[in-house]
Amino acid sequence: MDFLPRLWCGFGALLLAVAIALAAWHAHGLVEQLESPAYLAFGRALQQQYVAGLGLIGAGIVLRGGASRLGHLAAAGILLGAVMFCGDVYLGALTGAALGMAPFGGSVTILSWVVFGGEILFSGKRLQGFS
Repeated sequence: MDFLPRLWCGFGALLLAVAIALAAWHAHGLVEQLESPAYLAFGRALQQQYVAGLGLIGAGIVLRGGASRLGHLAAAGILLGAVMFCGDVYLGALTGAALGMAPFGGSVTILSWVVFGGEILFSGKRLQGFS
């Protein structure tokens, strides 16, 4: 497997590991510390982080051996968008002072998934695992 697909799989696994640790804190530590809206927002950010982690692992698998730069750019956007969105929501839930990055991070993530889907559907190159 090439370096970039391994990188996306590795970052996906790290996102999942951090999400699992944060989910345990969310369920056992934050439930009594946060007000309901902040607690719910934290949980929604966890869901997005899980999706991004699994998606990056999938992207790494799909992009091995033959993807264009656009496919790798989309994977980078998924990672960047997830970090921006989830990080800002976590910060806002814990401190009440978000940086306002969540909407931009969400937009980057959405656009990156669209580009990734286009890479799969319309790539002139054969992506491994797809005929």
